[in-house]
Amino acid sequence: MGEGLLLENIQTGKVYWVKEYQLTFCVTAGQVFPGRVAKVGEHYELVSTAPPLPPIKMSPEVERVFRGSKENWNPKVIWSNILSREGEAEVPREISTLKEAEVALQEVLFRFGLNKFVDTATIKEWIYNESVGEFPALLNLIFSLLPPDRMDYDVAVALILERLARFYRFCPQKKLGDKTPLEKVKESNEKGLLPDINLTISKNPIPPMYKKYHQVIESLSNEDFDTALKRINRFFAFLLENRITYPEIFRVYANKATCHLVRGESGAAKLFLKIALELNPFYGLAKRELKRLSRESADEPIENGAEITRDIGYQYYQFLKPLKINFAQKSRAKPRNSR
Repeated sequence: MGEGLLLENIQTGKVYWVKEYQLTFCVTAGQVFPGRVAKVGEHYELVSTAPPLPPIKMSPEVERVFRGSKENWNPKVIWSNILSREGEAEVPREISTLKEAEVALQEVLFRFGLNKFVDTATIKEWIYNESVGEFPALLNLIFSLLPPDRMDYDVAVALILERLARFYRFCPQKKLGDKTPLEKVKESNEKGLLPDINLTISKNPIPPMYKKYHQVIESLSNEDFDTALKRINRFFAFLLENRITYPEIFRVYANKATCHLVRGESGAAKLFLKIALELNPFYGLAKRELKRLSRESADEPIENGAEITRDIGYQYYQFLKPLKINFAQKSRAKPRNSR
């Protein structure tokens, strides 16, 4: 701390001991960042501008892509190729206040359509109360709202990560005594202590989330409603375990209601249709089905009502509701078999 860093070039495998002060208080073991190393006199130093510090530990799969690669992965190429906007290099801006970090984050939320779900005030509240968890969980939740079929998905991921990491560092947290991570690092430095802040990412739950939901759609398309219900419940369990969501989660609740209805569980069907409508009042299918069910039967109690609180879909709703994510969107038209 305060003296230097042992760095490995993950492309060549060469290891350097570099003299450095400020960065030793900001990085954790295994963290990855783009930078330049140069020999200055008889020792090595990090040269050029201060490197951006996305809080990432590479998975073995991603690391294999870089190891032995013949590409010229210098910082300039990384920023121009990965974080480019219409071919124009986009380097991280200098940010020194919470207001600047908030404006920068709001820009990328708007650019990639995430502002319709959340705003910076909501994210700030999540961070303060640790409603979602630490930074990796927060990042996963934001990414789970980003459609992976976007043409600019990789650009979006890189920019959101960079802006959210900076915003996080400037946000006060209840568990830190209303101080920010940056203030705690400074406080630790003044006391000669190692900062106890962990900003690392170990897994990406988004691809398996979409794979699991594809299995749900497959069962529904085959009208295998018993299997579909099991898969829907596993899907909810996965979302809850990873503290993430699905951009059109209201559809999942409507599909769950359909499965319960086929099984003759009309009370549970009504409950999950009501949840679908609470999440998205514009969802016409749920509105029509609920109206039809209300005409056909009285508001009878939910079958096994005492057990409903143990239903994983209901439990997930209890997690989701306090987050105040805005799912009230006019849904896109879907093919007949995609529900």
